[in-house]
Amino acid sequence: MYLILLLSEDYFSGIIGLFKTAIVICLYALALFFLLHNRRTSELKPLGVGLALLLVYIGFHTWPDTYSWEGHPFGDYFFFFFLCIPLMVASLVYAVTPKSEE
Repeated sequence: MYLILLLSEDYFSGIIGLFKTAIVICLYALALFFLLHNRRTSELKPLGVGLALLLVYIGFHTWPDTYSWEGHPFGDYFFFFFLCIPLMVASLVYAVTPKSEE
């Protein structure tokens, strides 16, 4: 009985959804870490910007195909804004952090 439950399609789609969510959370955390850790002297800021751009691409890629602004639920807007936050942080880090004198 449990084997049939484990092999059902809903179970695998749930696992795949959790895996995708874990990947996005890891990318999000890495982007913020690379952008905010040692802001003045970090050599990893470009990698953080690249990850932030990847997150924005994921946001555009997961946007629904319907182009009606009334047709989207609030969650779609929130998810897209959530994925754009690291890019906004990147622009703030580059704008506010003074250039290091080497």
